[in-house]
Amino acid sequence: MCDINLIKGDSNEIYRHNDSIAKIRDRSDKIADSILENDPHYVQLFSRKIKFWIISHAPDSIYGPLSLEEYLEKRTELGVPDDLRLELEL
Repeated sequence: MCDINLIKGDSNEIYRHNDSIAKIRDRSDKIADSILENDPHYVQLFSRKIKFWIISHAPDSIYGPLSLEEYLEKRTELGVPDDLRLELEL
């Protein structure tokens, strides 16, 4: 039987094979939550009341979440026809 150790890169924390999956998952959730709550990109992203997406069928691509300004810029960049309109009630 081989030992499996998971080591978090910037600390001395080591999870051994016999640690419970729940313990590993709990720690992973805490790390993910910390990233989402402290990384400036995600803080700004989740602070937006409205997020925009563009779904392109040729090629199959999804752009978003975008702010209104990013949406308008990407719409122009992709050549979305002017008669394809977004109806938005704020």
